[in-house]
Amino acid sequence: FKVNSNNKNILDADIGENKYDIIFLSGIYQHIQYPALALIKFINALKKNGLMYMGFYRSGEWKYFVIAIIRILLEDNIQD
Repeated sequence: FKVNSNNKNILDADIGENKYDIIFLSGIYQHIQYPALALIKFINALKKNGLMYMGFYRSGEWKYFVIAIIRILLEDNIQD
């Protein structure tokens, strides 16, 4: 059983792909400049059937997170 803990800029960090069984994120949304891009990195780093937990400090914060993801998806579709 091995636990890795890092304090880095996730957008610059090489966290690999298909590498982790569990990713635990708590109270980080407001500290990430581009949360949707970070989420994509985390999802790619999960193994198939891996689990990701995301905790938010305030109950309404998840709404802003979802909006940020939708904006990124829309921008990607507009540019294609």
